[in-house]
Amino acid sequence: MALGVALGMLFPAAGPVLKVVGELFLNLIEMMLVPLLFPLVALSIANIGSLGRLGRLAGKSILYFEIVTTVILLIGLVLGNVTNVGSGVPVGQVATKSTEGLSHGIDFEKFLLDAVPSNIFAAFSTNNLLAVIVFGLFFGLALAAVGERAASVKNTLDALSEIMLTVIRYVIRLSPLGVFGYVGYAVATYGFSLLVSLGHFIVVVYAGCLLLLVVIFPAIAMIFRVQYFGCCATSRTSCSSPTQRGARKLSSLLCSSGWSKSVHNGRLCHSPFRSGTHSTRTVPRSTRPSHFCSWRTRMTCPCPSASN
Repeated sequence: MALGVALGMLFPAAGPVLKVVGELFLNLIEMMLVPLLFPLVALSIANIGSLGRLGRLAGKSILYFEIVTTVILLIGLVLGNVTNVGSGVPVGQVATKSTEGLSHGIDFEKFLLDAVPSNIFAAFSTNNLLAVIVFGLFFGLALAAVGERAASVKNTLDALSEIMLTVIRYVIRLSPLGVFGYVGYAVATYGFSLLVSLGHFIVVVYAGCLLLLVVIFPAIAMIFRVQYFGCCATSRTSCSSPTQRGARKLSSLLCSSGWSKSVHNGRLCHSPFRSGTHSTRTVPRSTRPSHFCSWRTRMTCPCPSASN
């Protein structure tokens, strides 16, 4: 980041080149969205097996996702208005082209039509995550219905998810280059004052995260009677033992749904979910930590992982 600031200030003409570096990094991330999301969704549905259980779990998960998201949005609105964050950003310098295509409302008809693609390959090629999730849902149900005859397909999807997680680890190692490119481009194009506004924004964001960590999430832990720091022992992916099969099925579904809700144009906010089931002893009790860890980690550590 410091190198990007220095290069942007000393060589403003290098801005377009630095932008290319940042765009390449984001393209690498977007490249992996569909190949990782589809096998995760399909495998999670296939492993749950029971359609009734899937419906109950999905309903509770969606309800809780929306409740927690609403609370987070309200906190963000309050913090934004109180701190007046973003007031110093030179919005007048933003290119008109970058604002083209922004939605001014919700078209439910278009939303429903986009959710059910007429061509799944077109949905894959355009990173239509909603359509990919819907297709993955039906594909997973079909895998569960076919049973053992589809074991080779499940093994292939499982291997694909592991391969994509490995690719993500490679790309994450390049994140300093992406930050270097975008920071250098921003300084070269908009000046150093933009970084001051960005620093203000980062402080407000971390203040909001701190509020969630010390107030909101402990309250959720109390409601579900979960030891709050029991799922925070590590940021690494931990393998669950075979006796925790139920927890792995639940965390797999919640992992893919929470992860897909936290992705927008290549911006990732995703954390490991296996650690949420690592210390559990029995399947019924491990259900609640799996839910809680999935809900909680939407705004915490940006480390990619998954359960299968």
